[in-house]
Amino acid sequence: HNSIATSGMLFTGSFDGQNHSIKNLKLSFSPSEGNKAWGLFGGIGSGAEVKNLIFDASCSLHIETSKAGVFGMLAGLVVDATVSNIKNYAPVTGGGTSSLVDNKADGRVAVGGLIGWIHAVKKAVTTSDLYNAGQIGTEANPFTKGANTGNGANGFMLGGVIGFSSNNANTLTQTHTGLVNDGAIYSSTGRCSGIVSSANRYTVLKDCTNNGDIIYSTAPTPDEAQQRPANITCIAGEGTELIGCVNKGDLIAPGNDSAAGIICLANATKIKVINCSNIGATIVCKGIDTETGKVTYAGAIYGNIGSSAKDIVFSNCSASGKVGKTTDNLLTLTADNYFTYVGPGYSSITPENIRFAE
Repeated sequence: HNSIATSGMLFTGSFDGQNHSIKNLKLSFSPSEGNKAWGLFGGIGSGAEVKNLIFDASCSLHIETSKAGVFGMLAGLVVDATVSNIKNYAPVTGGGTSSLVDNKADGRVAVGGLIGWIHAVKKAVTTSDLYNAGQIGTEANPFTKGANTGNGANGFMLGGVIGFSSNNANTLTQTHTGLVNDGAIYSSTGRCSGIVSSANRYTVLKDCTNNGDIIYSTAPTPDEAQQRPANITCIAGEGTELIGCVNKGDLIAPGNDSAAGIICLANATKIKVINCSNIGATIVCKGIDTETGKVTYAGAIYGNIGSSAKDIVFSNCSASGKVGKTTDNLLTLTADNYFTYVGPGYSSITPENIRFAE
């Protein structure tokens, strides 16, 4: 939430963990108030530098919340700061729903394996070499939906590395380089991705790799909001760029209308998807029907390019793997059929800018 960024005592110094490991740190948060930030650092503030730290598998993060908030093993919130070379092997468990409704930032929950919410207010934010191997959620107890944000996706944002990345209505960038997720994610949240759940305004994802599987155990009911899982990022806002990102993890969401290997929804201007690949991954979604060849709001590369999307560029991308409406009815992508399933038809996307990955 924007107001978190300008209140409270954020860490603004320099922290160098010198590649030491933290062991047996058990973080458990059940907030009684909304709009707070929770983690080893609650908030990392302007000018801060945090680097070279490992959370080993004996650590854990558990969240139970009915309030809006931001949560991560390293930090709930990062504002105008630099974070690099952080590794997490600790599991993240819990659940809960945001208690507020409509499209309000204070009605949202953002959870990341490392960082919940990143925000550029007065200067650009950079992260690099962040790694998550911790499992997020469990098969028996996946993270669950949040309140309806009023724009088609419920308000619980869950990322393998980062939950949410944006700026304060400006053109400052949040540049995330070399992020890797190896952890499996069990979810039924509105937005769930292996790298950054919501890559909102002017977020740059460069050379990021998701190897972890995303499993949706329950589908939304007709009166619930839409879910938009994707292996790299759920949504690309204005000025967002994905460069050299690769997904090798499966996305199993058979009851969902929407799902994608790279990005589920592009619905803004100045979006670039360059040198990105979905390689060998299985994408299962209600929006992919291999019997009819019909693809809606889903695909091996992208799910939906909205009516507000302008100047969107796909260049030198590639796809392979399997797709289907259920796990029992999968089609292997080949050089002859793959382009049908990269995503719904869009005039500027051609076999020349999205090719088959041999």
